[in-house]
Amino acid sequence: MGRPPKAQVIAAGDEAGEKPALTRTLERGLILLTLVAKGGGRSLIDISREAGMSPSTALRLLETLRVHHFVEKDVETGLYRTAIGAFEVGSSYVRQNGLSESARIVLRKISVELGQTANLAILDRSDIVYIERLEADGPLGTRGRWGERLPAHSTAAGKAILAWSWESRCDEILGPAPYAQPTVNTIVDRDRLMRHLRTTRERGYARDDEESVLGLRCIAAPVLDREGRPQAAISISMLAMNKESAQEAVIAETVRVAAQRLAGMVGWQHQPLSSSRVDSHSVFMD
Repeated sequence: MGRPPKAQVIAAGDEAGEKPALTRTLERGLILLTLVAKGGGRSLIDISREAGMSPSTALRLLETLRVHHFVEKDVETGLYRTAIGAFEVGSSYVRQNGLSESARIVLRKISVELGQTANLAILDRSDIVYIERLEADGPLGTRGRWGERLPAHSTAAGKAILAWSWESRCDEILGPAPYAQPTVNTIVDRDRLMRHLRTTRERGYARDDEESVLGLRCIAAPVLDREGRPQAAISISMLAMNKESAQEAVIAETVRVAAQRLAGMVGWQHQPLSSSRVDSHSVFMD
């Protein structure tokens, strides 16, 4: 088996992939911004404790972030939360990525067609981040938040990306087992997860049976680039009560077609996903 193609974008380091020298103050500020973004409001003590720095140091950094509109402080409660500057910078990723506008067209179509919530997710380190979400109307529609982050191995979207990646890449993404366990149904053993991903690849779509959130099921398919590499995933979220096999087959086919359509719209046209096709890029070949 040949080596997979190298990624065209280096997320960290220089062009040779070497680890760069870090600016400690900037790094600390970004750590605090990430911690503030975790909740709807966090205290200085809570933030500084989790960041492993003194409250006085955290306060100076948070004040700098506040002046530049990345965080704001509630004058009554003293809690910090993210501000408009963080949203503007974060949302620029979606705009520049080129997926957002096309994805909304595709997600709207399948959300209306299936009567379920449709999502677009990308991989960030070992997590899946939902960058677009179209919620279905009605009592059966599920709810979630834009920008939500969940462990990749526990979600259908994450498993769709992992199943179309090299096994060594999966290990690099996930790190050592046992993996995080959001629910009692989450697969935390490496060998079991790899077998599960092989089955996912052969089936042609990924499934999450209450593995990230109890009471919620998801079905997903990867959005592949011209080289067959997964760049994102489209998923449908539904209540766990919807377990009819016939319904799952319809949803899975709809999601596979939607992922293929999105790939074509952004210029990543690739061969259609198929449960019977395993090509040379597959990580899970015998």
